[in-house]
Amino acid sequence: MQVLLHQETLVDVVFSDIDMPGTVDGFGLSKWIREHRPGVDILLAGTVSRTIKSAKDLCEQGSVPKPYDAQVVHNRIRRLLASRKAAGKP
Repeated sequence: MQVLLHQETLVDVVFSDIDMPGTVDGFGLSKWIREHRPGVDILLAGTVSRTIKSAKDLCEQGSVPKPYDAQVVHNRIRRLLASRKAAGKP
């Protein structure tokens, strides 16, 4: 994901799990996005209440609890995109 975000590719929203394999988790990815691509909205998915609270600090609308419903994710992304449009963001 970070490779894609290093490029000039247009990305509006990143949806990621908090728990990911490798050295970067969803929090690390979110912090990187905030630092390097501040215009990108973030939506994280997680289960543990501590991670849900931490995700709220990094996500515009908090995290999506797992197991998540695809329609809930779809609706959250639509709301993020609508708020971007209303704010005049590309």
